Amino acid sequence: MSSFRILFDWEDPAGVRGPELAATWARLEILVDGTPLTELEDLRTKAIRSGVYVPLYPLAEWLAANWWHLWYEDRAHQEPPAFARHSFLAAREGFALPDIRIWPTESRILIECWPYEHVHAGVRFLNRLDLSLDMEGVRDETIRLIEAVLDKLSEKQIAGTSLQEEWRLIADSESNEEERTFCEYAARLGVDPYALDPEVGGKIEELLVRLPASVRQDFFDSADPAKLSAQADPLMAFFRSQRSRILKTSGNTFRDRIGN
Repeated sequence: MSSFRILFDWEDPAGVRGPELAATWARLEILVDGTPLTELEDLRTKAIRSGVYVPLYPLAEWLAANWWHLWYEDRAHQEPPAFARHSFLAAREGFALPDIRIWPTESRILIECWPYEHVHAGVRFLNRLDLSLDMEGVRDETIRLIEAVLDKLSEKQIAGTSLQEEWRLIADSESNEEERTFCEYAARLGVDPYALDPEVGGKIEELLVRLPASVRQDFFDSADPAKLSAQADPLMAFFRSQRSRILKTSGNTFRDRIGN
């Protein structure tokens, strides 16, 4: 079975500004089946190394901010506007990270990695990869990274960060089945469950009750958030007509039976 690992060692920040950045400065390696996706060439010295030196706070913050989309936004692979919710490049904040992309596909995660040159940092990431992995293993590694960063912030008495607030919201939602379901389907729709237009949020709640479970995922994976009612109404009308036909047929059969 393929494996996904995030390895890191805390390092001296050597004058890095910003408390969250300095507190979480580390040597980072990301490996799939032992292959370091963080392998890079130093463009100045031509040396090759398997890890990169970066603060882990921006990556952990990005993972938390896009948590539900990372695991449920199946449409994202086909829709370029969603790229920033699935690519590590959106987590750089000026630092060097490899071009790793995470795409959910049902219970699996597609990991893509592309060679990428970070001119400002003077490095070139070297590896190319395209592999489907077990979702649970990838989630476990990202949770381990986020919690390590949170522990480091606590150790340095840093509070009130967006990561800490975001992770608290996620933990609350994960522990409540109704909230968790809402967040999942909001992400499938391509919207942030914590920053929703109240009208869209109400429509999601309504459809989660009214839509049959057999079609729910397919509908949310393809629906337009701005046209939920227009797209859902014909579907609901179809199921109502089917239900009416079944009830009518069942009633006739029963009446026929008692009349014999």
